[in-house]
Amino acid sequence: MPAKDWSSVTLGIGSGVLDEGGAPYRLINVNNASNTVTVAIDSITKYSHAILRGFYHKITANQVLDIPAVTSTTTYRIALQYDPERNSVGELPVKLGVFTSLDYTGGKDYHVLHTIVRQPNQLLTDAVRTKTDVKVTPQLLVDEYASLPPADSVLYGTTVLVRLPFEVLYQSRGDPGARTWRKLTEYNNLPADERFDWTLRGSTATYVSPVAGGYTRALGRRGATRKMRGRVSLASGNDMTPGNTYSPWSGTLDTDDRPSQACAFTTTVAGSSPVGFARVEIGSDGSVTAWVSKAAAWLSFDGVEWEAR
Repeated sequence: MPAKDWSSVTLGIGSGVLDEGGAPYRLINVNNASNTVTVAIDSITKYSHAILRGFYHKITANQVLDIPAVTSTTTYRIALQYDPERNSVGELPVKLGVFTSLDYTGGKDYHVLHTIVRQPNQLLTDAVRTKTDVKVTPQLLVDEYASLPPADSVLYGTTVLVRLPFEVLYQSRGDPGARTWRKLTEYNNLPADERFDWTLRGSTATYVSPVAGGYTRALGRRGATRKMRGRVSLASGNDMTPGNTYSPWSGTLDTDDRPSQACAFTTTVAGSSPVGFARVEIGSDGSVTAWVSKAAAWLSFDGVEWEAR
């Protein structure tokens, strides 16, 4: 089938990112020394993929892109570009690139993933970055709850209409095995300040979560606000002890989730007498470190909240 005919067949799917829960095409490693940013693969599938004008795009490794310093205010757009002329020379029609203007001549089209507005004499880390990617999300219909597909088997944001009883559900983000179907009405009825999009962080070889009836470790996003919740303990079963430094998030935060300066918070730890506390620090480099005031079976992230730069 000719490429132009294939595009007509698949165009109804829509253009956008195919999100399988691991934040595909996110920006990481904003580097002032090299004036570069990195577009990352999905942390779960280990690739990022999307559809543009009916054509498929996929990266299987992180991509480093140049964002040069400027002498006047410049808007950089990190985008997927569709160019039908590439078909005539045997190239894939969709490529990832950086653009300071969008040229639609000759049938070109774009799916913008991020915009970066850079000022003269400005560090790249200080430039205003906006994530603009649109996602392709299916809509499904089932007769009853028993017919629901596993939440892990569909793209993030998929909605399902259940006929009996009538209800609209959506797939919540989370680690594989932790994704669930939630009622859309439950989300809409939450107070505005609680409408966070939560990304779960489950157990690792070093840290276990959830514990003691608390939430699973999770990072909530709402605009520029970031919020943590959940309880975590050592996978070894040993208590956390005063004087030791812990990294209970099991890794660093993505660039778009980091504060511009280090932030410190006081949270609780297991036990009621004597009362104990944890000091949780979020670094501008994305590090998450903690110290406890007494031997504790777990520490809590509840109440840790900051503004991402």
